[in-house]
Amino acid sequence: MCNFSCKTFIVFCLCCIQFGYGQDKNELSIYGMGIFSYLDYKLNKGSHTGETGGQVGVSYSYGLNGHWSIGIGGEFQSYRSQASYYSLQDSYETVDMEGDPFIFQYQAENYIENQYASFINIPLTIRYQTRAVTGFYAMGGVKAGFPINAQYQVQMQSLRTSGYYPRWDAELEGPMFMGFGQRNRIDSGKKDLDLETSFSLLLEAGIKQVVRGNSKVFVGFFLEYGLNEIHKTTTNENLIVYNTPQPEVFEYNSIFTSTNKEMGSSYADNVRMLAYGVKLRYSFSWKSKKQRTNTNEK
Repeated sequence: MCNFSCKTFIVFCLCCIQFGYGQDKNELSIYGMGIFSYLDYKLNKGSHTGETGGQVGVSYSYGLNGHWSIGIGGEFQSYRSQASYYSLQDSYETVDMEGDPFIFQYQAENYIENQYASFINIPLTIRYQTRAVTGFYAMGGVKAGFPINAQYQVQMQSLRTSGYYPRWDAELEGPMFMGFGQRNRIDSGKKDLDLETSFSLLLEAGIKQVVRGNSKVFVGFFLEYGLNEIHKTTTNENLIVYNTPQPEVFEYNSIFTSTNKEMGSSYADNVRMLAYGVKLRYSFSWKSKKQRTNTNEK
């Protein structure tokens, strides 16, 4: 459905450019926006925080008349989010170095996962503006976002692990070389995160100021909301992985790819893009060849 809407909008834009009114102007803009730009998702039994991010871009607009114009652009945007648990625990079956089955149990205190993402976006927009020197404008549209980099980083204040062996009805809380015991101040470092193409709805409104005959400054508020999920938990990974060949070295997966075996559910669902804040745009326009010809004839 989203793909159909995007294709329809592109065809509309091309038709308008082909058959637009001759007296209208072309416009090139550079802009930046910021404050909040993050991955929005539902976190099960935890706390999710949207972090600050930013965006820079360029766009081209074609005027349909004195009020309406359509545009296309290219932009770079960064997103940051954080998930946290005051206390997090889970357990699951695995085997030790000698092949004996046991239940690996862990409890993490002050668990924090930061997500970082960078996207190249292509927005398609339609804008309305008043003709006054100082006036109002409103813009809407859609955009496609393509991930160029996405990472996550796990940090914990402490991690306590143990192994329960049903065969002997015994729980081991050590030694460390078997992966059992307590560790403090854990940092996984940044690891890669797979995200999908995003499609977002764009809304923006604010004030337009003509600074010279063919130059304008736009200042407004914007909202961008993702229309599709950019990551779906299709794997059954463990958040903290017991590494049988090297039990003292754990692997740390993202909440996006992991499920909690005790809860029987994934940690995060419905991952989408969300951005809102302030946008500043500078634009300059020029007349087409047909416009210049009509002006000279007059």
